[in-house]
Amino acid sequence: MVSRSQNWIRELAAGVGADVVAVFKAYLDESGIHADPKVFAMAGFIAPAETWDDWTPKWLEILSDNNIERFHAYHCNAFKGEFRQFWDNDEAKRPPKRKRRDAMVIQLLETLNDGLIFPFNTAVNVSDYEDFIKQYPKMRHELDHPYLICMQQCLVQIAVLVESVFLAPDNERILCVFDRQDRFSRKATTIFNELLERREFRGRERFDEIVFGSDRKHIPIQAADAIAFDTRQELISRYFKDAAKPRPSYYALTKRRIFDEQFWDRELFDDYLNRPAQYPPTLGERLLGR
Repeated sequence: MVSRSQNWIRELAAGVGADVVAVFKAYLDESGIHADPKVFAMAGFIAPAETWDDWTPKWLEILSDNNIERFHAYHCNAFKGEFRQFWDNDEAKRPPKRKRRDAMVIQLLETLNDGLIFPFNTAVNVSDYEDFIKQYPKMRHELDHPYLICMQQCLVQIAVLVESVFLAPDNERILCVFDRQDRFSRKATTIFNELLERREFRGRERFDEIVFGSDRKHIPIQAADAIAFDTRQELISRYFKDAAKPRPSYYALTKRRIFDEQFWDRELFDDYLNRPAQYPPTLGERLLGR
């Protein structure tokens, strides 16, 4: 049976011909780079470009209806910035305001339930990473920073989604849009280009380019911010606080995911270190059974 996504892609490919550019767009953001975190996370969503065009006005309308110009997950969670309106110093008045915020968040998350929008996420246990690099300093050239580890893992997941879920023809391209990150943008671009030179990286021919932009211009980055923030919070709760149940927002954000989140802890770093010598150092390939 041909799915809605497969039909849409075939119709689009037939309409635009062979020289397709950025049929798919993936938006990514990170969480944990500005603090002293237990967990660093990167996550996002991928969909056909046309789907994002339809999605963006819905997201913005919900924000506008609640007098919010720009969604920011940390501010929303902590009642800061524009989200201060949902807080009250009078404890008795807080519940109704908090319900308004929660209702808005539910509306926002429902926009991501479109059948053509898929999430992906990965994270690093920061203390395990630091201990591993301290013990094996020569590995830093391959595992330079959690940001770059997660970036490569996300690219692998994106390639698998486009090939295995969307069943896209080889000529259809992917544009990856990252939240602006001055510290890592140059290095990330270098690693991206190096990945595209590795023949063992399946799906490398699909990637058009990566760009770094503002979530005010590239609105889906705001959704990526939501899942990156929740991925980090969920893993902190799960591994450091022994939470029995997932955060409701995390469940809502990831219920359409194809992969479980990849969490780089010491066991996984040791597994990477002990990979067979002939196994090429492309992060994530082996983890996904490629």
